[in-house]
Amino acid sequence: MPDPAFWTTLISTSGALLGGIGGVLISHRSTLRRDLAQEEQRHRDRRLTAREETHQRMLAAAATLRVELEITCQRQWRDMDIRVLTIQQHAVSVGVEATQLAMYLPKPSATLARSLATAASALAAEVVKNTEMGHVNGPEMQYLGGFVKAAPDFREFDRILDELCTSVAPEAAPAKELEPVTQADVQRSGSRWTRRARSR
Repeated sequence: MPDPAFWTTLISTSGALLGGIGGVLISHRSTLRRDLAQEEQRHRDRRLTAREETHQRMLAAAATLRVELEITCQRQWRDMDIRVLTIQQHAVSVGVEATQLAMYLPKPSATLARSLATAASALAAEVVKNTEMGHVNGPEMQYLGGFVKAAPDFREFDRILDELCTSVAPEAAPAKELEPVTQADVQRSGSRWTRRARSR
């Protein structure tokens, strides 16, 4: 019959071994959780950066469109065809940036972004509709000069832009940090396994 001391040694050794394995598993699981949380935070940071950059480009495009419209509507121009084409291009830029911004926003704000794209197109279309042009001879080529009979109404465009800027939050919520696993945690886990083995 084996000596009782043998069983005591066996139980102690098994408990320590199981405790070590349990500590390794806990440490590994916590490391995986921490790595996953860090990767999720990096993804949120990249998405926030892309959203802010797109927002800034959209604001710049919207401001440029408005300036071009206001200047073009001031008087008659010899190169009216070029100016109208430029306005159309800026309206397209606003639409592209606003549509891209909508991809990063929740539904209400995304709807505003798409509405801004529509409003920009409407401004350009209104200018085209209200522009009268005729041939003007230039030094080297023939231009289409002209003027805008009635300036477009910016109120809807401005309203949507203001609401969109208000709805875009400038900051992301901070990620919750996980508690690091210490050596004391591993030792406590091992001690629990040892006590359980001895009690059997």
